[in-house]
Amino acid sequence: MSGTTSGGNPAKATFYIIEGTNAGKTFTVQYNPKEFKEDKKVSWKEVDEQGKDKSPLEFQKGSPRSVTMDLIFDTTNLEQETSVYDKWIEPLMATTNADATPGSGESTKQSKKRPTTIRFQWGGYQLTGVIESISTSYTLFSASGVPLRAKVQVKMKEWDPTTFGFRTGAAGWAGTDIRLVQAVAGQTPTDLANQNGTTAQQICEDNDIEDPMQPFSGGEEVMIRPGYPGGASPQAPSPENLDVLDEFDII
Repeated sequence: MSGTTSGGNPAKATFYIIEGTNAGKTFTVQYNPKEFKEDKKVSWKEVDEQGKDKSPLEFQKGSPRSVTMDLIFDTTNLEQETSVYDKWIEPLMATTNADATPGSGESTKQSKKRPTTIRFQWGGYQLTGVIESISTSYTLFSASGVPLRAKVQVKMKEWDPTTFGFRTGAAGWAGTDIRLVQAVAGQTPTDLANQNGTTAQQICEDNDIEDPMQPFSGGEEVMIRPGYPGGASPQAPSPENLDVLDEFDII
């Protein structure tokens, strides 16, 4: 990812300190990361139901997003020998100081402090979270042993998990109302299609079912896409056409 200003110069990734003794201060990187990685985990658990070949899944929780990036800092271009630690790494490390007073929770009762929340912003992207880890590798030293170049991996975790929206015009399903329906013992895909305004063919394709007339044992979760394709299932054949049904696929 990269950001640019209207003048064409690259927008620099910046950490905005929100709380604590350094509230209001910013840390702008020396060089933008070539890339950064964003992770979002959703936890599911297999429900232990004996006597079934397939165990249904039960939602546990959604985790905050996490972001990982590699930053490069370098002081070799300065006229005076300068430690990259003093100029760049220590100010970045200051974001992990436990100098912010919590606004709620057990820590408030016990007068405990914690590291500040931080807003990371790069162009149009931003995430408010906390520093989870800072890992530094020094890769170049002067003749006198002063560190001049460092690679720093920064990990952040989202402070207040975001609820995402499916925006009109965004990539994805074009408004299809997909849902799960629990089948009743004896029902067939054709029965479900007639009840939910779709086709047995579509139900079979979405759920990897071979026979549209095969009854469910009961309790199966079936994916339903109402109105796709073409609305309700085809009407049952009239009696006068029953003698030619073997020439066609029955749906």
